[in-house]
Amino acid sequence: MIIDIREEFEVPASPEVVWEIISNPYEVVSCLPGAAIAGQKEDGTYEGTIAVKFGPTSITFKTLVTLELNPAAHEGRFTSQAKDSRGGTRTRATATFGVKRGPVEPGSSVSMQGSVEVSGPLANLVESGATFVIKRMVAVFAQRLAEKCGPREQEAPRPKIGLWRRVFRLVCAKVKGWAWH
Repeated sequence: MIIDIREEFEVPASPEVVWEIISNPYEVVSCLPGAAIAGQKEDGTYEGTIAVKFGPTSITFKTLVTLELNPAAHEGRFTSQAKDSRGGTRTRATATFGVKRGPVEPGSSVSMQGSVEVSGPLANLVESGATFVIKRMVAVFAQRLAEKCGPREQEAPRPKIGLWRRVFRLVCAKVKGWAWH
C-alpha cells in the first residue's frame, strides 16, 4: 500500500529563517508530536522514533532517516525506513521539501511531496487513517514551526545614562527641598 503526500503551508517568516529551522533535524523533530532523535550514525543517518496514533491505537516506529540538503535552493530530500515496535509493520518513505518566498512578505511557503509505502499486519489500520493523521501532523508541525520562526523575545532597551542622571538630579532636588522645610 502506498500513501501519497502533497502538503503546502504558509509560515509568517522569511525563507531564510524558516530554512534555518527546517534544515536542522533536531529542530524539525521538536515540531513533530511523538518524534525523537536517538542519535546519528557515522554515515550521517539519523536514528529515532515516532509514535503515531490511529484512533485508539498508538504505534511507535523505530526509524532510520537519511537527509540531503541543498541550502542554496532551500530544498531537501529525505528517505526513511521504519519498523513498528512490535516488529511486523514496516514503512519506507521518500519525500522532497522546499521553502520559497510566500505570497505575503515576509512570509514563506513550505511544500512537501512524497510517498510512504506501508506493509505488514497494521497496514490496513494505517491506510484507513493515514490521510487524517498526515493532515493533523502537518497542521501541528506548521503551527510549531511558525512559533519557532516567530519574533524572538528581546531585552528591553536600557535607558541612556543621561536619563539616570536626570532622575538622580530630580530625586536629589526633592530630598533637598524636604530637608529645608
